[in-house]
Amino acid sequence: MGWSGRFESSQLSPGISNIQVVDVAIEGGKVVVNPDNTLVPLSQRDTGDSMVHDIFASYDFTEKFSLYGGINNALDRDPYLGSLVRPAGVRGRFFYLGVRGSF
Repeated sequence: MGWSGRFESSQLSPGISNIQVVDVAIEGGKVVVNPDNTLVPLSQRDTGDSMVHDIFASYDFTEKFSLYGGINNALDRDPYLGSLVRPAGVRGRFFYLGVRGSF
């Protein structure tokens, strides 16, 4: 049996350190974008700390046959907004099971 953990400390989200807020409205059937001239608040640029847990186990029935399985992202941590892989993938928690054999 085993456990694996991945820790990421808080960081600025990539690409949004200087994005300006805009006001979007529909006026007279047209989309109107008005710049607000304020920056995205720091609390929305910060990703926050994250810890992802993986649990796994294997059992050897014989020297030539074993069974293994586990849970990745056991606590179902969501990825950061705008990220597909950090700190966890978009599929969230997933289970796996397998058999190893040698002949």
